[in-house]
Amino acid sequence: MKNSIIADLIRIQKKISFIVLLGVQLVFLAGVEGISMIIKLGDDTSKNFETFTGLGAGSMPLLIGIPVFLAIYSDDFKSHAMQTAIGRGLSRSKLVWARFIEVVLVIFESTLAVTIVQTGMALIAGVKAATIGSMCLDRLVEMMTMISSITMFIILVYGMQSAVLALVMYILVGGGFVSGLLGSISALVPFLAERNIHLEYITPGTLISSLAINPEYNYGWAIWLLVVVVYIIVPVWLTTVVFKKKELEF
Repeated sequence: MKNSIIADLIRIQKKISFIVLLGVQLVFLAGVEGISMIIKLGDDTSKNFETFTGLGAGSMPLLIGIPVFLAIYSDDFKSHAMQTAIGRGLSRSKLVWARFIEVVLVIFESTLAVTIVQTGMALIAGVKAATIGSMCLDRLVEMMTMISSITMFIILVYGMQSAVLALVMYILVGGGFVSGLLGSISALVPFLAERNIHLEYITPGTLISSLAINPEYNYGWAIWLLVVVVYIIVPVWLTTVVFKKKELEF
């Protein structure tokens, strides 16, 4: 399992599409933050920089999440690397968990790169230390959101032995389209609006952001544990169960 993870990580680091899109994300973020030093939306320099950084980092689920998804899951089927790994003795359960670990590591690496660029630009702009810490927390939230959003749909990847539908679902959820739609429904349907029911909180992005940004909604580690179980552990475990019963396609 360890060798499989290391070999795959080396392959991903050499993948042109992943390198290019990560580079685009970093350049885009730095560019937007550079603009914040010229265009002032208010008197608070730190708040102004944080606002522009949020705009620049908002593309992370697409510019980072999509290439990670394709590099780890789509390429696994196209290159038949999965079948080769299983043929060499790696169990299907270990394969599923290995690919999940790769998702975590690659997204962490990408988020770290974004955070370093963000912090460097913030220091140049003279942003307050408290604001820099707040922005680092925002990147951590986005990292957790990307991991959770990808993990939600890997059962489709292994169940259908294709990453296409799962990728589409990830884009809709990770890109915020589903949460926006559910938020609109919650506001427009009288029954939901009167009872203050927000359907958008079933999406990992909205839920994780609310827990991190609004302390009054955070009831301790139990809630975070529930998030990890519901959006990560259960989907990966269910995937191993489904995948064990699937006939491999060559």
